[in-house]
Order: sequence, then structure tokens, then C-alpha cells
Amino acid sequence: MPLRAYYRPSSWADALALLDSAAPLLIGPRPRALDALDAEAAVDLSALDLAYIREMDDGAIHIGALTTLQAIADSPALCSRASALLPVAAVEAAHPGLRQLATLAGALASPEGPPELWLALLALDATVVTRGVDGERETAIADFRPAGGALVSEARIAGWTAQAVGALERLSRTPRDQAIVAAACALVVEGGEVSRARLALADGGPPRRVSAIAPLLEGRPLDAERLAQTARFCADAAQPLSDFRASADYRRAMAGVLARRALAAAWTHAMESSR
Repeated sequence: MPLRAYYRPSSWADALALLDSAAPLLIGPRPRALDALDAEAAVDLSALDLAYIREMDDGAIHIGALTTLQAIADSPALCSRASALLPVAAVEAAHPGLRQLATLAGALASPEGPPELWLALLALDATVVTRGVDGERETAIADFRPAGGALVSEARIAGWTAQAVGALERLSRTPRDQAIVAAACALVVEGGEVSRARLALADGGPPRRVSAIAPLLEGRPLDAERLAQTARFCADAAQPLSDFRASADYRRAMAGVLARRALAAAWTHAMESSR
């Protein structure tokens, strides 16, 4: 193994100063071997107090970078938002043992890993806060890409009312295998109509938001015709890849199917909660 040094800084200034010669030690849903860090030193961030889930006065939720996936899955505040979309994604992203170790920052470190956390955060319009030598920066999750020289400090979820519902659908060879295709959505339903709609897809490449579906869904009930139209749109807009798990053609077809399933499940949640 190439590691020759191990640091555990207690301040942001010290942590950021170490990034020129060391790699942050982050555990994700699919952990990398230490010899894959591509550095001779590792930086342990556990002394920076980054493991928390805080509900703010304005209703926003801030999730610290080192919050474990199990803590996300167990959080009452997150379970009460959008049909527990983010806790469900945390459960699907890793098996129980890994959920005790894998963190939010570890999941965000690589868009090529299990897509569930990314999809849920995309559907919830989350933002990611990073700290670098030039200060703090907040970036929409859709525009966020891991970058050297900065560290993720937290993710923020805001703007979703109590009427928000959500759903995650995934397809894999086995329940614990990485998803072949997955879709997540979040909706606000008011007066029997969709007032806000977000949908994210993973079809072999990095997860991404399908922004163009909002005009198709908002201002209308989510009936069978609208679901079928959205499914066709998502299949046409898919950017599938072929690999050992599935062909591009199969992923394209399933992108539409899973988008429809996720939207239908979220709509069902909304109708049940309105009774």
C-alpha cells in the first residue's frame, strides 16, 4: 500500500492545507481499497464535527458530510419528508453493515457508484456545500462534481412542503446488486393537481435530473395518459450505456418503465394522504 502518513486534523484550515499532498478518507456505499486513494497520505475528517442532521427554523434540513447512511435512514426529520425518499435511498444504496460506515460525503465522492442517494438528492433539489481555501460555496446537486482542493461540509434540502411525496424505483439483478436502472421523483400535489415535479434517472451513466418533465406534469392531475406520455419522454431522453449488467436498448426501455412506476407510486402516496 502506498500510504505513508495518516492525519486527523481538528480544524478546517488544517484539513484544507493537507489536501495538496493527501486524500480525504471517505467511505461510500461501494468502498474503495486504500491503495486506490492515489496519495501517500490520508486525511481523517472525523474530528471536524460533520455528523449531524439539523432541522432549521425555516424548515430546511442540513445533513453533515460524515452523517452515515444508517443515520439518514433512521432520521425522523427525513422520514417525514417526501414519503421518506432520502431514507429509502440510503437503505437501497448499501447493506446494513456498510450503512454504519458509509457517509453522505462518501456517496457523493463518486457519481459512478450506487446511484440511489444521488437520485434522491436530485429529486429533492438539494444543494451541496463545500469548503475550500477561498471559502464556502453552495452548489445545486445537479451542478455538483467532486473536485480536489475542496471538501464537502453538508447537503441542504429546502422548499418542500408537508404535501410533498416521493418514490424510488430500481431494477437490479439481485436485491443488493447495483441498480441497472433507477428512478426517483418528488411531487407536491395540491387540489388534486401536481404543482411541483422533479424526476431523476440513472441508466448506466451518472445520475441526472430530467428537467423537461416538469412542464408535462405541473398544473394537471397525474392520470394514466400523463404517466404514459412521461414514460415515453423519459425513454426517448435516456442516455443509456451498455455493460455487463445490461444493454443500452434494455436500459432505454426500462428508463421509461421505472419513471412511470416512481411517478405512479408518488401519486398514490399523495392520494392516500389526502383522504
